[in-house]
Amino acid sequence: MEYSLESDASFSAQIEMNKDVPIGTMVRKTKYSFQNYAPLSLEVVQRVLGDERFLKFWPDISSEILVYRDGEKRVPIAGLVKLLSDLGEPLSEVEVQTLYELPPVWAYETPNLVVMAGRTDSLDKHFKASAYTAAWYVGLVSGTPTFAEADTMASHAGWYEVGPYAGARPTLTLGTVVTGSVDNSAAKAVYAITATMVVGGAFLNTLPTQGQTSGTLYGGAAFTGGNRSVVNGDTLNVTCTLTAASA
Repeated sequence: MEYSLESDASFSAQIEMNKDVPIGTMVRKTKYSFQNYAPLSLEVVQRVLGDERFLKFWPDISSEILVYRDGEKRVPIAGLVKLLSDLGEPLSEVEVQTLYELPPVWAYETPNLVVMAGRTDSLDKHFKASAYTAAWYVGLVSGTPTFAEADTMASHAGWYEVGPYAGARPTLTLGTVVTGSVDNSAAKAVYAITATMVVGGAFLNTLPTQGQTSGTLYGGAAFTGGNRSVVNGDTLNVTCTLTAASA
């Protein structure tokens, strides 16, 4: 069909959006994996270090990190790794893996609630390009915690932070994002436990200082199977897996 004038043809279109069908919806989730290791016997440490290095570092080990467990002298894994690094002779990756050969005292995996403050911060930094430096830290929480969507670091009635470990909150060091998922399995958050304590879960925050009530709370997780205990000399490793998937 041909038209002699532009006014001879009229075109119109109507688009109807179905509010029940999400377009480009993205679900953000986080999962925590916990492994708690008891301090090692002197025999195990001597085998890993070798006789020469064991004797060389024994004065530092015995004076700075040695603990007693069931009446025996034992060496915390996290304490040993940090001590030798501070002394300028860090353990190799293979040696560290050997220290963790014994099974953990307990291990746990639990899903995380991404709170409103965390989701808002994610959208603000990602889509609005607000000034941003990726710095996140992993904290531990009290027994039987209850996380709520409205929680912030300044206000969270259902839980409180516990600090039975040396130093600051461990840094969340993430690897490469693959198919919508990224984790810190290559550089786990490591806690050198310094006191007997009940732990009920963990959280992610943008500031490193233990007990700090400012910064952005991304989310937190409670152990689904109940609280766990840690004891002076234990080494607690936490792996965080963050995912983004279509709804």
